[in-house]
Amino acid sequence: MKKREFALEMEKACGRFETEYSIEVQELLVLTGEFVGGGIRYERDVWEHGVGFLASVDLATGAFRKEKGFLGWLGERGQDKFHGRKIKPLKIYHVRCRKKAEAEAEGQESRRNAWMLVEIVGRSGRHPELKRVKEEYKRGAVFQETFCGKFELERKYDCFSGEVDWLGEKCSVSLDCDEQEPEKMEGALSFFKRLYDNQQKWDEEFRAYAAEELADTAVEWQGDSEEGREPVTKESFAKRIRISAIFMKSDGEYKVCFEDDDMFYGHTIEIEGSMEKGMEGADIVG
Repeated sequence: MKKREFALEMEKACGRFETEYSIEVQELLVLTGEFVGGGIRYERDVWEHGVGFLASVDLATGAFRKEKGFLGWLGERGQDKFHGRKIKPLKIYHVRCRKKAEAEAEGQESRRNAWMLVEIVGRSGRHPELKRVKEEYKRGAVFQETFCGKFELERKYDCFSGEVDWLGEKCSVSLDCDEQEPEKMEGALSFFKRLYDNQQKWDEEFRAYAAEELADTAVEWQGDSEEGREPVTKESFAKRIRISAIFMKSDGEYKVCFEDDDMFYGHTIEIEGSMEKGMEGADIVG
């Protein structure tokens, strides 16, 4: 696309982008998170870039909020700088920005506290509450002993992670935790215990569900490449896959991952569901 055409497309996209945000410009101090830059396609050749933050201070009122948020802007693909300025992780910035309208705010929790970045006024390191959040975030590892082993707090992902024995196989486990009180993971742990205490039952159900949803697709993927091996059937599919990971949220939603035994050439089989509603989908990822 020619520069003139792109400039016109960017101008139109920015106009639409701005309508998603309040016209009021506010000034905040924000503590950026570990992940900065990156982007998602906004429309055609225009991308939305941004940076997450861990906490903020409203400079007009002095109000401190220990809540994750997101500062976004539009640009070309790969343009992770804001007006040529690289935003660094775990730093305190003074910014001018506009709040996303509540009707537009959805998806990830940080996106529900989303802002359009207008200006980076400068760096600041003097606010005591933001400095405390940064120190807490960078604090050494936090471990929690459970009925199935030891879990370590992964602050940047808001979860505890560990490894358990699942019917003789090693399985990584991620347990969602309270963002405001990350040491608490009782909700996710209690739901995971229901799986762990009935491993045989759940393992059989996961395998049967994945086979029902994906065995025919595996046959299509394999074509004639399975010469000399047992044909893929629902029964053989269920036996061949191997559990590798479980992700449990505090509300009982889960993802369970299986290795595919090369039926999908090394892709991961992922089952989604919840303890309340049961299994709701199986797909190939990675």
